Amino acid sequence: MSELQINTTITFGNAWDSKTKIQLHQGSARSGKSFALLQFLIVKALGNDGLLISVVRKTFPALRTSAIRDFKDILRGLDLWDEEKWMATEHTFTFDNGSVIEFFSTDSAEKLKGLKRDILWIDEANELTYEQYFQLTIRTTGQIILSFNPSFSIKHWILKEVQPGDDCETFITTYRDNPYLPLEQVRFIEKYRETNPRYWQTYGLGQFAINEKQIYNFEVVDDWDWDRSDFVGFGLDLGYVQDPTALVGVWRTGETLILREHIYKRGLLTNEILEMIRGNVQPNDPIIIDSSEPRMIDEFKRGGFPLAKGVKKGKDSIQYGIDLVKGYNLIVPKSCSNLIEELYSYEWMDDSNGNVTNRPIDAYNHALDAVRYVVMELLNKKKIVAGNYAISIR
Repeated sequence: MSELQINTTITFGNAWDSKTKIQLHQGSARSGKSFALLQFLIVKALGNDGLLISVVRKTFPALRTSAIRDFKDILRGLDLWDEEKWMATEHTFTFDNGSVIEFFSTDSAEKLKGLKRDILWIDEANELTYEQYFQLTIRTTGQIILSFNPSFSIKHWILKEVQPGDDCETFITTYRDNPYLPLEQVRFIEKYRETNPRYWQTYGLGQFAINEKQIYNFEVVDDWDWDRSDFVGFGLDLGYVQDPTALVGVWRTGETLILREHIYKRGLLTNEILEMIRGNVQPNDPIIIDSSEPRMIDEFKRGGFPLAKGVKKGKDSIQYGIDLVKGYNLIVPKSCSNLIEELYSYEWMDDSNGNVTNRPIDAYNHALDAVRYVVMELLNKKKIVAGNYAISIR
């Protein structure tokens, strides 16, 4: 019997000792959790014949430069790497006992609904949608492992849908739990204690921080008496496979907008969108749509909604529209779960130094883009009409 020596961190022991179906590994930067989880999966593969273990991330480029690179380094360090056992086209490694570790991203739609597996590890799990998580987990017979930095909204599906379960255990580690971290990297992380308290909370202590980058302030209410407010219009943001199609209604009372989510669904064809709209929108209700889809706008008009039109855009129109929306108080009924998650998660980008910019991320913005279309087109106080022209004064 060959003997292997593995130098690892506390995360390996946490994963090995856990008896729950689902493990959540929450950690700071450089805590060593991802490297240790790969070591754990390799040991599981070596010790059990015929296992299929899936390692998943949102995009394959990220997977290739992180988990796959570390996986090869670990096997080389153990003198177990064999190029003949690595199928580069499928990104799978087959061990002598028939166990297989495969690597794929959620960009690969067929993999999400592929064959069942024994163990699943999703790295940076917060980057996935709940639907992608669901499709992966219903095909997993054994352990499910999620790892992430706590750099997202406390309304995220991981915290709302997964963590509260009885068969789920959470482990929190920090860079201090990684005895192999070079001193210069320790010092780099600890600088955040003084220079960026938010980064220190998340990437130093491995804890969730108040999201100072959140773009919109809003209030969640149990319900709303819609007769109290004036109806403004509907906004429609079109998606398909990766992004949802979102229809949001906007009402107004003074300087307050009340938002209501009506449609939030992926994979809809044009005829399906029209059918769902007919169940929510009256023929003479205005629908404001992304102007980059002129064909779709014509189809909606022909489909019975003559007031459907595209939002007029110009330079910096996203920033301009955000500023307009921020000029109102926002209220959302608690039943609008997807809209609420976007409101919590839509945030300003950081620059290379970790400072907050005035550029929004391009994510969690589908329902919110629909809201922005309505405000830009129907509530733009600086818009005037001159003959056949609608002129926005900025």
